[in-house]
Amino acid sequence: MNLSKLCCVLGVALLLNVAPAFARTHALIMSISEYGDGIPPLTGVKYDVESAREIAHKMGVKDKDIIQLQDKQLTLEGMRHAFDELARQVQPDDDVFIYYSGHGGRQYVHDPEDRCAESLISEDGYGFIDSELSARLK
Repeated sequence: MNLSKLCCVLGVALLLNVAPAFARTHALIMSISEYGDGIPPLTGVKYDVESAREIAHKMGVKDKDIIQLQDKQLTLEGMRHAFDELARQVQPDDDVFIYYSGHGGRQYVHDPEDRCAESLISEDGYGFIDSELSARLK
């Protein structure tokens, strides 16, 4: 075998031994059934979480790629931290499944114009508003 063919064969062999980078699928599952500050509990949330994990698994999400937080972990700061952690794990071309089960709300905001914002209600009763959610998703 001449040197040119040998280099080509070795090059192909090396390429086959290099693990290609594959896109992964991540999941962020947030559930709040027990709130503070007199907010009514949601008794069905525990069933929602089981369904969300099942959906994530059917989407090919591995357990190591699921961030699951609940109740007291999901204060407003906890929600922000959850999205920060997700952003650290996700790479270009990865897919993301985000699931929230809990109270939702609306609130008057000025950001920068006056409007009614939709929000996820955190365990401590604050609104994680739509514009912040949108900014974190980008």
